[in-house]
Amino acid sequence: MSKVYYCSFKEEMDNLAMFEPEPLTKVLTKEWSGKEAEFLFQCPAFSQELKNTYIIRAPLSITAKFEKEKGWHITNLNLAQESFNNLFRLVPNHKGQLMLDVIQFFTHHGQHLFFSEEPTTMQLLCPTFHKTGMSSFPLILGSFQIDKWIRPIGYACINENKEDMVVKRGDPLFYVKFHSNTKTTLHKFNLTQSIKDIVSGGLKIKTFAPRSSLSRLYDMFVRSGNNKRILREIKKQHE
Repeated sequence: MSKVYYCSFKEEMDNLAMFEPEPLTKVLTKEWSGKEAEFLFQCPAFSQELKNTYIIRAPLSITAKFEKEKGWHITNLNLAQESFNNLFRLVPNHKGQLMLDVIQFFTHHGQHLFFSEEPTTMQLLCPTFHKTGMSSFPLILGSFQIDKWIRPIGYACINENKEDMVVKRGDPLFYVKFHSNTKTTLHKFNLTQSIKDIVSGGLKIKTFAPRSSLSRLYDMFVRSGNNKRILREIKKQHE
């Protein structure tokens, strides 16, 4: 049994608005009950693919539109600029220039942290079995070892034609799959200031060591002892 620890990152409001990660197999079993697709669970290859996979849902409803004069703006909420920046962000390229077509949602709300003591790779996947208002936009995928690196994960996509974007609270944004030799179980922890500082330091390292490979980041993280410090903080809460 492999334990994966998780929490929401940044704001206290997240603890109220966010949904817990849900096992994909459990959700599909309920949604497909009595339907023809239910037969798929008898396929070992299909069931194996769903193993250790969880749904991450949208904590808030957002409607975003693009206008030449205004750029991107959220139409269903009356937000100050700071609040807007906490929910919607344009991704900069390697030159620091903002890309209008690559967009992050819930940049300071709705992000998760995952960490493991055992060697575990976490992969972010498209929510293939759930159709939402965002299904037509390519999802930005990724994977990394959560025993050797920690960073918040959130939703990001490509919108080349700058079409209207509609996210409804509770929509599956993406799946996360944990590649481990054993069954994965999730265990929630509270974000401490110490862990938050480690995460923030990791996010800032790109400024001082741009384009660092994952293997280099893993090495820096483990050599610093941050993995052990995080585990000590988490295990204090589970004693």
